[in-house]
Amino acid sequence: MEILLGVILAILIFSILMLYQSFAWGYVASVLYSWFVTSYFTEAPILYWWHFAGFMFIANCFIHSDTHHFKDEIKDKTTGAVSSIIAPWVLLFAAWVFKIIIL
Repeated sequence: MEILLGVILAILIFSILMLYQSFAWGYVASVLYSWFVTSYFTEAPILYWWHFAGFMFIANCFIHSDTHHFKDEIKDKTTGAVSSIIAPWVLLFAAWVFKIIIL
């Protein structure tokens, strides 16, 4: 019973993280698209965050990080988890700085 609860909890956590990643990257991609594509190419179709979230759901099915080739001593699971949570927002901030300073 404890093993079953552990498996269910792991599946639930994985599903929540996958949803978060898809929606976060979808939102960031939609903002970047509106900043850098539709503002310069007026003929480009208007895509919203839910379109990009759908694209990210598809991408999450094929993209994963494989750390099996690293030794256990050098694997840092905490940093990887934290960086995967804040990575979309760091990228969005860097793109905003680029847009403000360069463009």
